[in-house]
Amino acid sequence: NNKNNSITSITKNMISSSPPRVRACTYMASAMALHFGGYEFARSGALALFTSSDTGLVHPSAYPLAMGLVTPVSLILLYWYGLMVKNKSGGPRQALRRTTLLAISMLTMSIVLLQLSTNGSMIQKGIVALLFIFQNSYAHLLYSQQWSFLGSVMTPTEGAKWFSSIAGLSSLVCTITATCVPTLASTVGLKGLILGTSLTLTLSMPLADRAYALGEKYGFDPTP
Repeated sequence: NNKNNSITSITKNMISSSPPRVRACTYMASAMALHFGGYEFARSGALALFTSSDTGLVHPSAYPLAMGLVTPVSLILLYWYGLMVKNKSGGPRQALRRTTLLAISMLTMSIVLLQLSTNGSMIQKGIVALLFIFQNSYAHLLYSQQWSFLGSVMTPTEGAKWFSSIAGLSSLVCTITATCVPTLASTVGLKGLILGTSLTLTLSMPLADRAYALGEKYGFDPTP
């Protein structure tokens, strides 16, 4: 315990003593890693529910149709994001906060409705279909904002140096969470996996918000 506390203390001191831009990028990179890591839970859970003969749609055209709807839904979400930024209703900071809350709310509400619906009913299958489409749509909405912050704060030279490492961190977290899926699925179930994504997104919110707060405080806020 003392060793773990020492490591935690050293890590906190390193972050607090770093330049503000470095701290902001560290917070946002951590938020993005949590987002991508948690996405593996929702992806696996939603896919399993959608392809199940009990809860999903087993018609051969169901999966291609659902995937075909992902692009227009993603565009609608990005358009909504663009309106928020254009109308300057809090700028990118508020936009990321609201879109993350949307993802958390949609995933959590879907699981609640699934719990309340009759197993095997058309209502349940419809909820699963909507969940599957949304789950495949929201990720781009969030990570495009997170990458946008990093791209705005870093210089081109810094970006060339660090972007691959940041992407590697997210990939590593995804790999770790993906390997945990079978164990977690047998413990908390598919619905529990999706709620796990809501949890990781909730944890990512204060980190991303802290990154924007540092930008506002020290004058490198990317808000137009």
